Amino acid sequence: MTPFDAVARGLMLLVVRDVPPTKRLWAAAMSGEFEALEHSRLAWAAGCWMTMTRWNLGRDLLVFGLAILAALAVTEFAPRLFFLMPDSVVHAWFYVLNLVPMMLCAAILAFLYPRHAGKMAIILFLTGFAYSAIVVRLAFDDNILNPGWEVMDAPKLVGYLAIFGGYYLAADIGRRLSVLRSSVPVA
Repeated sequence: MTPFDAVARGLMLLVVRDVPPTKRLWAAAMSGEFEALEHSRLAWAAGCWMTMTRWNLGRDLLVFGLAILAALAVTEFAPRLFFLMPDSVVHAWFYVLNLVPMMLCAAILAFLYPRHAGKMAIILFLTGFAYSAIVVRLAFDDNILNPGWEVMDAPKLVGYLAIFGGYYLAADIGRRLSVLRSSVPVA
């Protein structure tokens, strides 16, 4: 098997796995055609993959838009709750109070859309990061990548990786819990 055949076979596996439920018969037929081909297997697989991607695009954009809106809402409104708490609590639990709402959001979204769990974590992280960068620029006329700033009392890279890791862990837990949702009998 050549490397091109391996790539083509991998693309066809993605097509069969990720095709919308209403197109499963089409995916099975295209997979059978792929197996019968002697030449141009990579081109065939790439065409099938592009078709499957186009079918999934509308549904995926809706899910990703929901993730962006959720991230913006949590980033904007969660810190407003700090004014309801004593300053000593806010200072002692600052990072936890900032991380937990977004981690809950990641877990809930991954529970509802388990196929997108990893992408949800990335979208939530990047949206929160971009929003924070804009707020810091406008409110403090500073840059969050300024060498004087630390994130979670750690160097920036470590702090941002810890934040992303928290989001990813929460999304993975939500994805794993979604299996329970599908196994609950309906009366």
